[in-house]
Amino acid sequence: MAARTVLLLLLLLELVSIHAQSQESEEPLKPKPKPRAVRGALAQFFRSSPGLSSKRLSRSCPVATSVTKSVMEPLSMKMKGAIEHVVVGRDKFFVDGRGPRGKVALTFDDGPDPETTHTLLSFLRRENVSAAFFLVGVKAMREPSLVRHIMAEGHIMGTHTWSHRRLEKRLSRKEMQEEMRKAETLFMETTGSRTYIMRPPFGTLAKRTMALLKEMNYVVVRWATAVREAAKEKVVDETLWHRLKAYGGGVLLLHERPAMVSAVPELIRGLRERGYDIVPLTYFFSDEVRDFLWDAYDCQLENRPPLLSHTCLLLHNPSAPLPRNTEVQRILISLPPLVRQPTTQKKEVP
Repeated sequence: MAARTVLLLLLLLELVSIHAQSQESEEPLKPKPKPRAVRGALAQFFRSSPGLSSKRLSRSCPVATSVTKSVMEPLSMKMKGAIEHVVVGRDKFFVDGRGPRGKVALTFDDGPDPETTHTLLSFLRRENVSAAFFLVGVKAMREPSLVRHIMAEGHIMGTHTWSHRRLEKRLSRKEMQEEMRKAETLFMETTGSRTYIMRPPFGTLAKRTMALLKEMNYVVVRWATAVREAAKEKVVDETLWHRLKAYGGGVLLLHERPAMVSAVPELIRGLRERGYDIVPLTYFFSDEVRDFLWDAYDCQLENRPPLLSHTCLLLHNPSAPLPRNTEVQRILISLPPLVRQPTTQKKEVP
């Protein structure tokens, strides 16, 4: 332990020296290989010392607080960016969920659910909030009228695959295509158009999966902050506000679960009280993404499917308000009968 303490002191002295030089200089010093080596050595030291952490060290050493933070945080951000680049590959087919400070978009995964979707839609209608729903194919097959209702209410619809399987785990290319194609067929039959927006289950993607989704013309949407639901804890708490503040806004991930849906009004009030502007998901799309989706959905055609009317409007003007109730009812009445009727699961006889 004594040898480790000496090594730590030497590393800290080196970091203090580098920090002092950067403070004395009129111009910030350019990064050199030496600080990078020191960072690596310091990180290795903490990994090999289970009882010691940079947080614990900073409590007893004020100098280490500023030095460790200024040296280690840029490194962690750089490593995070490198990992994201390797995993997903940044281009027009990827929306990472971050955007201008003060702007927030609500997105809901794992629906539709007859126990929560109607309640959620009424909350959003009352608060005049446009959201995005990433639907699971097998659930949408059982509740096709809910899928139509979501879009008629003016919300964006995306796919969350057919059965919510983790795409990059033990699935062949053919199996991944099947997951997407089955959902495509269902949404085509239900709404008159396939969707070109998707969110991968669990939010993770391998490079081969991203390449396949690009071939299938999907825009992948992730999130900046996830609203978590822990047992015996509030859904909307100070931890959520701290995490949201760190990003300054962005795309929020929620799930269609009873406790989380019940907390939506409180969440919306809290966001507005803290000065956040709740905007549609299309606000976070680049011009390139919006142009691509505009063409993919044939928004320029007058005879496009009625359920795409508000989606096209949001692509053209992300600030567009929700359609009125009378417009929603008019759209629902004008739709053709459902091709695929809701299916009920038969109970097995013991």
